[in-house]
Amino acid sequence: MSYSGLDTGEEGLQGFAFMLEVDGQAGISYFTKCSGLSIDIEGAEHKTMTPSGAYIKVMIPGRTSYGDIELSRGLTSDTALEDWADQVATGDITTARCDGAISIMSLTGEVVAQFEFKNGWPSKWSGPSMSATSTEAAVESLTISHENLVRVQ
Repeated sequence: MSYSGLDTGEEGLQGFAFMLEVDGQAGISYFTKCSGLSIDIEGAEHKTMTPSGAYIKVMIPGRTSYGDIELSRGLTSDTALEDWADQVATGDITTARCDGAISIMSLTGEVVAQFEFKNGWPSKWSGPSMSATSTEAAVESLTISHENLVRVQ
């Protein structure tokens, strides 16, 4: 695949409705915030010689890493996310590791973009910050560490 840089005329997708799918369970949870869908490719310096004998530095792709996926939602009575994090905390890492996807939904509920991750596991779960003087909603957050991220749609 090559990048043409041409405008296709398609409008950018809205990023306000999205869901988490884990091990094929669609709609395990809907979130109000998502970040970390990223691929970072380090540059590696390679020194070589041109056919004319000049020494040059060439940058080549090096190690690839993937950003942690950070999700937030209003706290509910569903404890599935906290239970998943508890699996790792209690040492059941093999069971906790799973494949999943983040799907961006249209206003009609149709999946318009999807990012799949491999061997994901919850590296952090945070409960809400609470204050008797606040009117803000109680929010829980989940961070998923993983080994690969691919946009499939």
